[in-house]
Amino acid sequence: MRLYIYLLAEIQMDKIKSKFSLNLLTAISSIIKSNSDRITLSTDDNILVLLKDNNSNYDFFFKIEKEDIGSDGKTIVEFICKPYSSMENIAKGTRLNLNDFADHLSRWFVNIEQYKIEVLIDDAIEKEYQEEFYKDFKIVDLDAKTSRFNFSQQVLLLTYVENIEKYIIEEEIEFTLEDKEELLKEASNLKHNIATESKDSYIKKQSNFWAKVRKKSIKACEFTLKEFAKVVIKAAAEKGMTISWNTVPHYFEQLKNLLN
Repeated sequence: MRLYIYLLAEIQMDKIKSKFSLNLLTAISSIIKSNSDRITLSTDDNILVLLKDNNSNYDFFFKIEKEDIGSDGKTIVEFICKPYSSMENIAKGTRLNLNDFADHLSRWFVNIEQYKIEVLIDDAIEKEYQEEFYKDFKIVDLDAKTSRFNFSQQVLLLTYVENIEKYIIEEEIEFTLEDKEELLKEASNLKHNIATESKDSYIKKQSNFWAKVRKKSIKACEFTLKEFAKVVIKAAAEKGMTISWNTVPHYFEQLKNLLN
């Protein structure tokens, strides 16, 4: 498989070789070929070549737009890429001499690989938190995996999510604007799932939302969980949704007494 990808990269390079000077081609060929399993190559009349991350979950790219000869007679390459560097996960362009350009291209491959490693670590943390919350708040109704919440329960959950949305919007310390956008999008998805997901499936999604909040702010997560306890758990018990008090977290011990 690796050989096939390498040969494919050779074919792709052959199609665009005539667009480069020999100096530029020599500088980048080995870099691109050694990373051929990570990218796809394309070109058009306006650019020399476009390298795109072949993982559809990411929008990383490296676009070589043109090359010129500087006043010193050396090659200058104009390009734009995302991420631009290990510190800037944005699309940004510049012009560099050939040696610095080759170094930047090599670092781009390192950065996109490292970024994915960090995302995997981050996802592992989120998954751990999600499993913890799901275990704590799992619904033990016999029909939890097949039946949906009844209407009054759906209204209750909708009210809860809307309260959390309001908190996220108004919070001025714990969240960045990007955090708010991400969490509000997740909250919106939750609201759309209340009426269609099974009880068990919805709680899993709810647990994932809590995990995302927890990663960003322990204080906000505490509010989010306590609001769930205050708004949902007491009323849910009154409306016939069975929660296993043996698994509800110890930090809600005082709230359990409200139901007695």
